[in-house]
Amino acid sequence: MRGKSIVILVLLSLVLVFDSVLARDIERLKDSIPAKPDVKEVKLDMDIDAAKIKISSHTDGEMLSYNVRYDVDKIDVGVDYEDRGKSGEIELYQKKHRRKFDFDSDDCRWNISLSDAYSWDIVMDIGFAECRADFSGLPISKLRMDVGATEGRLKFTTMNPITMSEMNIDAGAGEFDFIGLGYANADHYDFDGGAGEFRLDFTGLAEGFHTVSIDIGVGEVTIELPDDLPVRIETDEGWFNSINIRGKEFEEISDGIYETSDFKKGSFGLEIEMDIGMGEATIRRVGSELEFERARGRRFVSYPHGRYEPPVIPAIPAMPAIPAIPAIPAIPAIPAMLAIPDIPAIPVFPELLELWVIPETQQDRSIPD
Repeated sequence: MRGKSIVILVLLSLVLVFDSVLARDIERLKDSIPAKPDVKEVKLDMDIDAAKIKISSHTDGEMLSYNVRYDVDKIDVGVDYEDRGKSGEIELYQKKHRRKFDFDSDDCRWNISLSDAYSWDIVMDIGFAECRADFSGLPISKLRMDVGATEGRLKFTTMNPITMSEMNIDAGAGEFDFIGLGYANADHYDFDGGAGEFRLDFTGLAEGFHTVSIDIGVGEVTIELPDDLPVRIETDEGWFNSINIRGKEFEEISDGIYETSDFKKGSFGLEIEMDIGMGEATIRRVGSELEFERARGRRFVSYPHGRYEPPVIPAIPAMPAIPAIPAIPAIPAIPAMLAIPDIPAIPVFPELLELWVIPETQQDRSIPD
């Protein structure tokens, strides 16, 4: 009995040890920064790593609302605000405990909403994370993003009510889609991509002249342009990169320079300057209505004419009937073999037998009886 008790105590101790290791002390930080009638411009500085992030906007109300779910044993989070008269500064940050390294994006989740009553200067420093940001209709004067191994999407579906003087994106090795960049209403777009896969969709460009600089290392970028947008492309085609420009309307007017016939610098259009190292770039036209659907794996598929309708596959014609195979005629029975006649007996010749009889006088007498 004593031995069994010891075994039970050991098992209980192991259960308690593993339970303490696997247990997660999850807390929620839910609050908001109230509206500030005197503030017109707000600078938002985000420094978040290893998290799932969702950013959206709301009309009027609080300046910023947030709901954070995190593991207090592994992470510290904070929200700071400083009032500077007609402007304000908000800092959202997340720090991991030095003694804890075994956490992932499930350990922390941010849900953030920004008021459209203010002009925003946004700086986003995001590391290993999943990010979904919708800035549709939000007044943004500047947007600077530094994303590492991040998977996500940033989109604009309605026009930025103010002109964005700077839009700078530095992306590392993740997979990120930037949708509706034309609605961002930026004069100049600057994109620097490393070894990831990126999509730059310029839907929404309506008037004015815009420029974009794209620098890709060993990654892959797809640039999608509206059908009616005048475009000029300057690129450095080389041995180690792959540049695909799709569309018959693009004419190569010089080495590495392509233009559409309706492009006139200084009126309306987009000028693209690309520096592709060992990566790949694809430029293609898309319709005004884009629909993105997940395909197999991590890739998105866009359809240029609205909602995707699968092609009708014609029915496979029925196979003709196979004619019946005629029956094989029966093989006639093999007749019985003829009887073999009896072999006559061999005659006995006495004179021959006498030759094999040894006379008694010649028998060996040396062997005793």
